Parts: sequence; C-alpha cells; structure tokens
Amino acid sequence: MNHFLEEIAKHLYSAYGDKLKDCCVVFPNRRAGLFFNKYLSELTEKPVWAPEYFTISDLMVELSELEPADELLTLFELYKVYCEEKNIQESFDEFYFWGEIMLADFDNIDKYLVNATKLFQNITDLRNIEDQFSYLSEEQIKIIKRFWQNFEPGWSGQHKDKFLETWKVLNNIYSRLRDILAEHNIGYEGMIYRDVADKLVNGEKINLPFLKIFFIGFNALNECENALFKYLSTRNLAEFFWDYDEYYLVNKNHEAGRFIRRNIDEFGATEINLSFSSLTTRKEIRVVSVPSMVGQAKILPELLSNMEDISHETAIVMADEHLLVPVLHSLPESADDFNVTMGYPVDKTPVYALIEHIIDLQNNSRRQNDQKWRFYYRDVLAILNHPFIHQDYETEIDQLIDDITERNKIYLTGEELNINTFLGSIFTRIDEPKNIPAYLLHILEKLARDNINQEHSYKALENEIIFQLYVRIKRLKEIIDNSSIQFLTRTLFRLLRKTLMHTRIPFSGEPLIGLQIMGVLETRGLDFKNLIMLSMNEDIFPGSPVSHSFIPHHLRFGFGLPTIEHQDAIYAYYFYRLIQRAERIILVYNSKTEGLSTGEKSRFIHQLLFDPAFSVNEKIIAYNIQANPEKPVWLSQDKISMDILNTYISENIKNKYLSPSALNVYIDCRLRFYFRYIARLEEPDEVAEEVNQLLFGNMLHAAINRLYEPLMEGEITSVSLRELLNNKVRINSAIHHAFNQEYQSVADKGKAEIEGRNLIVREILKQYLIQIINTDINYTPFRIIDLEGTYRMDISVKKEDKLLRVSIGGKIDRIDNVGNEIRIIDYKTGRVDRKISDIDSLFDRDLSDRNHAVFQTLLYSKLFYSSEKQQDKMIVPGLYAIRELTSNDFDYHILFGAQRNKEILSDYQHLDIQFTKKLIGIVEEMYNKDIGFFPTRITEKCEYCPYREICHR
Repeated sequence: MNHFLEEIAKHLYSAYGDKLKDCCVVFPNRRAGLFFNKYLSELTEKPVWAPEYFTISDLMVELSELEPADELLTLFELYKVYCEEKNIQESFDEFYFWGEIMLADFDNIDKYLVNATKLFQNITDLRNIEDQFSYLSEEQIKIIKRFWQNFEPGWSGQHKDKFLETWKVLNNIYSRLRDILAEHNIGYEGMIYRDVADKLVNGEKINLPFLKIFFIGFNALNECENALFKYLSTRNLAEFFWDYDEYYLVNKNHEAGRFIRRNIDEFGATEINLSFSSLTTRKEIRVVSVPSMVGQAKILPELLSNMEDISHETAIVMADEHLLVPVLHSLPESADDFNVTMGYPVDKTPVYALIEHIIDLQNNSRRQNDQKWRFYYRDVLAILNHPFIHQDYETEIDQLIDDITERNKIYLTGEELNINTFLGSIFTRIDEPKNIPAYLLHILEKLARDNINQEHSYKALENEIIFQLYVRIKRLKEIIDNSSIQFLTRTLFRLLRKTLMHTRIPFSGEPLIGLQIMGVLETRGLDFKNLIMLSMNEDIFPGSPVSHSFIPHHLRFGFGLPTIEHQDAIYAYYFYRLIQRAERIILVYNSKTEGLSTGEKSRFIHQLLFDPAFSVNEKIIAYNIQANPEKPVWLSQDKISMDILNTYISENIKNKYLSPSALNVYIDCRLRFYFRYIARLEEPDEVAEEVNQLLFGNMLHAAINRLYEPLMEGEITSVSLRELLNNKVRINSAIHHAFNQEYQSVADKGKAEIEGRNLIVREILKQYLIQIINTDINYTPFRIIDLEGTYRMDISVKKEDKLLRVSIGGKIDRIDNVGNEIRIIDYKTGRVDRKISDIDSLFDRDLSDRNHAVFQTLLYSKLFYSSEKQQDKMIVPGLYAIRELTSNDFDYHILFGAQRNKEILSDYQHLDIQFTKKLIGIVEEMYNKDIGFFPTRITEKCEYCPYREICHR
C-alpha cells in the first residue's frame, strides 16, 4: 500500500534534494515526524542532512519572542489579578477550578483572534450589535442577538447577576494577565500563537531561517495558524500537503471534510503521486461487539492471529487510553515486537499508589484532646502493607500490624508508629502545606536509594518511575516556594494529583518496528494496512466532552470559537482519514450498559453500516455462562479431625470443653462446625472502627458486671438498686470500663476516647443498664451467686465399643437467688423468642427457626445443675431480652408446650432427663466416624455464614 508520508518524502526529495536541509517540515504530532524521517532515509544510500522537524506548537514558539509559561505559574498570576479586579479575598482553593476554566477561555480567545473587549462587553442595546460587529456574518450576528435578548433590563435573577458580575471584569483580568506575563517574556500557548499572528497582521518581520516550510497532515486550523499559513502562502514560502479522501471532500454535507475543504480552497494543495480515492475501495471491515471494557483487550490474540503479518503496518488504536494496561497484558506471544506511543500511565504504578496513601494519611489525620496528631488506622495499614514499605521491614511491620489489630487502635500517634527512622519520617504530620512537596521528595529519595542497592531488572523500572515523579514534585516545590499565595492542604494535594496523574513513563525501544499501540491523536498523518480500533462507543468516540467555559455557547458560536460541533467534525476526520487506506479494519466496542456507559456503538460505525459504499460484517461476542450443578461438600471423619475432637475428652491434657455456641453450630450445620472448630478457619481479626452487635453485647455484660460486683457480698434490695440508679458517676465509670475492656486492649487501659457514633452507643448502653436495674428492682430482694462464672461437666457418650467422657462448659452471664428460685439469666441484646414447643425442637437441625437462645440457656442450667445439685430450690432458666425490658408485660421466663397451651418453665430439673438424653445423642453423633461433616439442608441458615463461598451456597 502507498503511505501518505512516504509519497510526500519521495516528492520532497525529488524536488529539493540536498536543499531539504534548509527546509522545515511541520506535523500535527511528533510521531508523524519519526515515520517521515524513516521514509526519507530509505530514498538515499548516502548520509544527508535531514530537514528540521517541528510540531505547529514548536514552530510558534520558534517564531515568537515569548517563552512558554508554566501552567501553574500562570494560574498563580491569574489568581492575584482576579482577586484584585473583583476586590475579594477568595481562597486559592475556591478559585482553582474556575481559574483553569478562565485560562482555557483566554487560550481559545487568543488562538481564534477574538476581540476580547467586544466579547466581554455587556450589550443591553441590541441595536448596537450590527454596528459593532459588522465584520461578522449575518448568522453570527443573529446568534449573538439571541443570547443578549435574555439579558434585557426587565429580566432579572440571581444567576444573571452573578454572570454579569464576573463577565464585566473578565476583559480587565484577561488584559492584565497578558501584560504581566509579557513583562516576564513568557506566555501561555494561545498568547504565544497570538503574538506571532499579530506580528504577521501588523506587517512586522519575523525571523524565518528556512528556505521553505512544508505543512503536512493538518485539518482544523485556529485563526492564528490560519494567519501564519496565509502569510507564508502569499510569499511562496510554504507548501501544503492535506491528507483526505474524495469521498468526504466532495460531499459538502460530510462533517469529516468540513475543515479540509476550506483549507484547500484557501491554500491549495501540492500534488503528489498518491490516490485520494481509497476509502471506498475494497476493504475488509468488521465490527465486533464485546460485553466488557477489558474484554475488548482480551480478544486481541484472536484478532491478531487472523492477520498474516504483525508488523509496523498493524496498529491497535485505543479511543479510551485507560485500556492501555489491559492491552499490554493481553498481547499474544507472536507480538514479540511492539511499540507504545503514549507511555505508561504513572497513576497505575505502585509508587503512585503509595503517594496516594500518604496523601490520604495526611488528609485524614486529626488532633485529639491531648493536642497530639493521630493517623487513621486504614491509611496506616495501607502504607504498612504497601510492597515498597513492607519488603524492607517485614518482621517489624508485621508485629506492628498485629499490635494495631489486637489493641483495636483507630487512631495512632507518630510515636506509636516510629519503629524505625524511615517509618518515623512517613508518619509525621505536616502542618504547613508548602512543606508537603519536600516531605514527599524525602520519601522518594529513600525508596530510590533502597532500590539502587538491589540488583533486579524491575528495580530499574521502579527507579525510572520514582525519578519521573521526583522531577515533577520538585518542579511543583520550586514554583510554590517562589509564590506568596497561601494554600490549604487539600488545594496543594489537588495540584499534586493534577501534576502527577497526567505523567506517563516513556517506553524504550525502536518506535518504527513491530505492532503499533497508540491513541487516536498519535495516528494523524499515519497509514496502516491492518487496523484494530478499541472502545468505538458513542460516549467515547467521538464522545460528548463537557466543555466548561465562562463563554456561553451562543457567544462562542457567534464569535467563531470552537463548539461541540467543531469537536465532532474533528473526530469524524480522524476516523475516516485513519481507515481510508487501511485494507483490514476491525472496530471493537463495549456493548455492556454500566454506569454512565450506554453500550451504544459509535455513530461512525452506524454510518459505515448504512452506507452502501461499505461492506461491513458484524460479530457479537457473548459470555456463555452456565451454572454448574452444585456438588455437595461432604467430609468424612479422619484421624486429624478425630484427634481435634479428642481434645474435648475430659482426660485430655488440653482440658478443653465444647461450648454452647459450638454445639449450636454443630446442630445447625455439621460442615460449618468442621470449618470453625476442626479446620479452625477463623475470620481474620480486624480493627473494629465502630461498636458492632457482638462488641455491644460484650460491653453490656462488662458494664453490668462492673455495677453488680460490689453488691455480691450481701442481699440486694430495692433501696440499694435505687441508690445505684442515682449514682451517675458509677454508671458512667462502668461504661468507660466496658469500652476500655472490650473496645480497646489492656495495653491502652484508661485511654479509650468515646467519640463519633460511639457517643450514641454510650447513651444506648446507659439506657440499657438503667432498664436492667429497674427490672431487677421488681425481683428484690435477691442475692447474686455468680457473674460470668465458668461451669463445666462431663457426659458419657458411646464411641464404637467404648465410653468417652466429653467435657461441655461455658460462661454463665448471671446466677442469682430469688426466694426459692435459682435463676440462670442470659442477657440478649438482639431479638429473642422465649417460646419452644418441646425439647426435641431444640435439637431438630431441619428447623429453620430453631431456638438457639433457649438451647443455650437450658444448657447453662444443665451445667449449673450438674455442678451443684439443688434439691430444695428450683432452677429457673431465663432470658433478659434487653429490648423488651421497658415493656409493661416483660417476662424473662421460657414458655414451654404446644402453641395454645404454653406454660412457664418453672424448674429445669423437670426436663433434665429428656434434655440430657438429646444432648448425649448429638455428642455421640459428633464422634461417629461414619457420619462425617456435610452442609445443612436448610439454605436459609447459610445467608450469614462466613463459609458460604466454600460450599457454593
């Protein structure tokens, strides 16, 4: 195939020969210059001087006396002017977003040579418009009139007033900013463009050290570029090479040719030996629908396998450059040579992730009552677990992480984290925002030095990334140090993120060899035989970018500034120009509707499908998802499981016992029991940031025990309980003790700070304690026998031909003596059902609503009864359902019997024989090697099971 740049190289070499060294070639991008130079070098066997290569921006800088200004520096100057013109003291943080919009508008105004004074004036008399803007077309004047009609004197409103308030100072801000920058001999890009254009319009001589300038592959020109082209054209100092196809050039309604038609009419076109009617020649065009963004990259091996030659003639073009990483990971082995034009995004690297964690660390730090700064544990753990930090101090960091988890530390001081010098420097609060760049530079320097000492190839890559970040942060530091502007910390982090997120790490390699991987803008001027375009979705290509601007759409259109329609025409040209000489074209789009993505194919695909000039094949790729039949998990008893079960035998030296919770789990699901108590698959300990239900229950137990322990020596009367109710200090002390004991570790005893949502938890806890005491007043006088006492017993079970004595035990919340009753009280903070139909229902594993609470309380009663026979007193199991204590008909008794004939269970001893028999049956089953462990048939029980993913439930 013939390449556009190749034919131009032949033409220029033939026409100018050795004189090319005195010429200049200007391209829309740098990538085109590399390919052009390659084609030019192939035309001669002897060394020759190449012409100079420029992008249009480079050329404008070359022709102007102004130097490009740093964008952030320009923003600072704009901020100062803005505050002075509006006579306000707005913070830079509030201004930052609007400042960027303002700079973009000023850049457009200059590039399109708009008279800013006339643009920014408030025209209330519509009759003046035709006089003032006689140089505009009738349509433009009509559009401007339509806009200002909305601002008639009789029409008012808050938005109008705010608009006009800013609008009337924009011209002064624009003019003053340009003057300040010009004094320093610098300018933003549009200002440099206008400087060149103004010189040309005013007849000033410009320094043009070239015999001739060749402009290659341009499309949409701004007015400054247009003025330069016109100046050079009229003096026969330039030649123009436009890349187009007759298909969209001749059709005046086709948006792809909108700008090319004007350019050819105005500047003409140098003829070369190349057909400009290739678009409608025979091509293989395929449209592939994939229901996934990343899936587009995953089908690349299949798409590339159907191509005969994967070389520089093949390109993968990404409309969405976020696909770069998936694409690189999806390339087949056959694509051993490839070139990436856009560079690797630094925000996808581990180094950038670490910086983000450090930013979060500083943002989320807080000062507590002791005036010490503390860091949020999630940010701390993210840094400690980062591979760059963890790999060098693994043992120390693992110990620190375990300590944070065990002590349940939500906020940590720098002293607690200062286990070595490096970590001490990271976990340091930076009070002054301007010191943050130096703080980050210090951390990057340490990481780089550590990498230098390790001889691994990937360390060199990491150091390159660190270097790129270091350079940009250092530049930011220099600008900030030389500025008098006061920053908020969050503003500086916004500047930092903006500086770093657009940084790309260039790939090393030969750019003209192998598969080409590039973005859309890099394709300008280039031709490929095989073309794969990814993310060909309407919302991505051409997309509908939100154009933030102070200049309303009507005025943009009226004054000839670029609009959305302008952008659409540019992307139409990019698309049709790219495919016009290709022979094999594959257009891939994501058909999945997700978030803001509609899954709609690009309008350009629709145009190809409905245009009879093109033959397009469509292919839909769908996921063939089939649910595999569930395979029941069944684990047999083996020596390992039996050895663990044997630790519950009373003769075993480990002296363990089966708790009511373990038995409840076994009855509900044998497999869950296996995972929890045999395999010991425990959920990892985590820092409890807020008090969850389990913690709340533990804290309630700790608090009520703290209150009642001093009263255990004698009889508890209503008078003593009322005194306790009135003693707010003791109640608050008990709550604080509970927080220290359960919410934080012994190591931090007395240091727990109750704050945030935990203040609400404290109040709820206080109300519950008061309710328990008020309830107990109704049962006075009574004596407390035990609080949180551990009771255990042995039961004899059969295993094959021998008897085993298995230990069962647990902690009983409270045992007290009320008259002739020994009450076995279990506190419950959740919802409680106190009713059962019979003992069998407590052991029926096929019941979805089996009563766990009653089973546990009866087992506690059995434990007490076995340890201390009470012939003369009744053993009354009871449930203190905390949520029901305020109810007038509150009753702690368990109700037993048929639905309509339930009676109060007044003495556990009446049920002991039946309960014990069922209990022995369950334990014997546990030790039966023929039964094993398998999941419950009642799937409702799996809903909150931590092991449900293992069982595929």
